Amino acid sequence: MPQRSIVKYCPPAGVFIGEAAQTLVQNADYEIPYLQKQMAKCNQQMADADRRQSEYTRAAETAANNYKKECEKLGITGAAVRQELRQLAQQLPALFEQLVQQLRSSDLDHIIHYYRHFTQYAHGSSASKPGQQLQDEQQQQQQ
Repeated sequence: MPQRSIVKYCPPAGVFIGEAAQTLVQNADYEIPYLQKQMAKCNQQMADADRRQSEYTRAAETAANNYKKECEKLGITGAAVRQELRQLAQQLPALFEQLVQQLRSSDLDHIIHYYRHFTQYAHGSSASKPGQQLQDEQQQQQQ
């Protein structure tokens, strides 16, 4: 009896009850589980995307900190790197000139002399030890 009342309420030109029931069963058996799996996959993708975003944010912060540290090592601000490095390069000739002056004014003759005697000793052209020759020569210069 209830079936006839349902059929009675459906217009003859409308949707057929059998087809609607079959569609509902198909949706309940196949479509809904599929959509639930798709939703779970999408949620997992969103979680992965959030995780990657946080990793990339941390990597960007680390890179920015490393950049600042390297700029500090070079003595530049890092705002206009090319221009700041060119300015540093312009300071090199003066720095090299200072280095040459320090090398000329220091007591390098003593080191050069020791090296010369060492190479002579190492190649066997002298019978005495390099340190002994150097001490002997220093004593001769002092006298």
